[in-house]
Amino acid sequence: MELNKRTSNKQAKGTFRSTGMKSYAKILGIFIASFWLLASCGDYGKVLKGSDYQAKRALALDLYQKEKYKRALPLWEELFGIIRGSSTAEETHWYLASTYFQVGDMLLANYYYSLFVKNFPKSSRREEAMYMSAFSLYKASPRYTLDQTASLEAIQSFQSFVDMYPESARLAEANRLVDELLAKLERKMLNQAHLHYVRQEYRAAITTWETVLQDFPDTEKRFEIYFQIIKASFEFADLSVKQRKWERFSDVIDYYRTFADRLKGSPYESEAKSLMLKAEEQKALAPKPNDEDV
Repeated sequence: MELNKRTSNKQAKGTFRSTGMKSYAKILGIFIASFWLLASCGDYGKVLKGSDYQAKRALALDLYQKEKYKRALPLWEELFGIIRGSSTAEETHWYLASTYFQVGDMLLANYYYSLFVKNFPKSSRREEAMYMSAFSLYKASPRYTLDQTASLEAIQSFQSFVDMYPESARLAEANRLVDELLAKLERKMLNQAHLHYVRQEYRAAITTWETVLQDFPDTEKRFEIYFQIIKASFEFADLSVKQRKWERFSDVIDYYRTFADRLKGSPYESEAKSLMLKAEEQKALAPKPNDEDV
């Protein structure tokens, strides 16, 4: 028993020493890391505030390659302002645009990529810059309920890219992103039409649905839109004053005749025809306006 006790004591002391050494090593490691961090911060500040532009460029490249984009950005911004026309102008311009992209400032990234395309027409990076200019706008495009100016500009930019580089390896990706943006625009317009309809703003709803059909003729929602136009037109006529019912129920019948063939076989065919028949009945009961008022 005594032997076992001594052995346990030795094991405990060994464990204590091992744990103590690990803690010491950990503290030492933190101290060394902190020392080098402070030193590097000091070097960074020194280079940033200094006038050695070769050192600024070297540090900016190093930080960019290490993905420390926020620290690299002030250096690229300063270098961009002084290197125009120099041998490093193209490189600096490229890295400034790319750094803005990496830090998430998509509008400035778009601006500098676009400017790169204009300033360096013979650059080997021109195709990529043109694509990235459009892609930056794609990334800046907000959710469909918000203003879609960035989406429209992105679509135009991708179209310019495809026109300029029809054989590009990025062609399929560009087309996919355009389709995604178009779907977002379509969804926004459909949402606007629905809101107009719910608020009983029937003319505005019908106009918006007609615009969707014009801008997106192959929309998967087209059968629903045909029916919604007929339905909104009927409800508008039904709520109209007596003197306007004849002409507005006539509009319902006209809309039905326009969409009847397109609705054949769809889930909306029967209900659309029912609304048309009701419109004919209501039109027959409504006072016909004088020819001069039609």
